[in-house]
Amino acid sequence: AQLPTDCILLHKKDLKVKKVTLSSADENFKVPQDLSGIVEAASDYVDDTCRVSFYSNETEEAYIFQPGRYTLSFEYSGIITDEDTGFYICEDPRFSSRTQQEYDEMIENNPDVKYENTVMCTTLEPVKCRTLMPCFDEPIFKSVFKVSIKVREPSHIAISNSKVESIEECDSGQWYTFHDTPYMSTYLL
Repeated sequence: AQLPTDCILLHKKDLKVKKVTLSSADENFKVPQDLSGIVEAASDYVDDTCRVSFYSNETEEAYIFQPGRYTLSFEYSGIITDEDTGFYICEDPRFSSRTQQEYDEMIENNPDVKYENTVMCTTLEPVKCRTLMPCFDEPIFKSVFKVSIKVREPSHIAISNSKVESIEECDSGQWYTFHDTPYMSTYLL
């Protein structure tokens, strides 16, 4: 932020935000710990835009963002599509020679096969990253991203724009954490 403001406008489409938190990436000031975040549609601005604001739990006053660097963390859910855009399922090429009816019958007889040979992909250019995560989704805006992906099946792996930093076992799979990405546009995720 270059001027003080009481909200941040981000792009978001078809995402349900459960929680948003704020921290300072600037050593010169600290963000109060008693803040509650609110994410609401900013339809008065442009489509697919949301307004992120924070309020004091004690005084209910709006937090004023001073010029500086911040980190916004979101807990949210979205949609995995079967279209070739956004975050989508890409089926194994060996199924492509089958007719839709043959594929449907195969899945009906063995439902575990449906996702056994699939790849989860992203095609976010030029402004589809807003369907993957709340962000500044315009090619001119660039950032460094910290990517973590939970993989449930032991035979599956995760791949991102940078090398794996760590793989940790968790109750229902593995968490892949990757090194920071290069400074890049959101559509390259």
